[in-house]
Amino acid sequence: MSGFGVAYQLAVARRFLEAVPETQRGQAFGLLLTGTMTLQGLAAAVGGALGEIAAPALVVTLAGAASAIAALMSWRTLSPTP
Repeated sequence: MSGFGVAYQLAVARRFLEAVPETQRGQAFGLLLTGTMTLQGLAAAVGGALGEIAAPALVVTLAGAASAIAALMSWRTLSPTP
């Protein structure tokens, strides 16, 4: 399930690749991956901190809901064009 959940990154990476000029792709992907890993780490830290003051089940549920909302908000933008 985890692998399936991140499969969207293939399509996003392809669009990102097409949007960035060829001469700047290495730097752009480096910045993208650094930002992604930083935000993932911050989200884990915030989730852990919230788990200390609230019920962990509630924190996991809120994280899942936030992920679902983010996916739904980007659905139209990331859907392939016919």
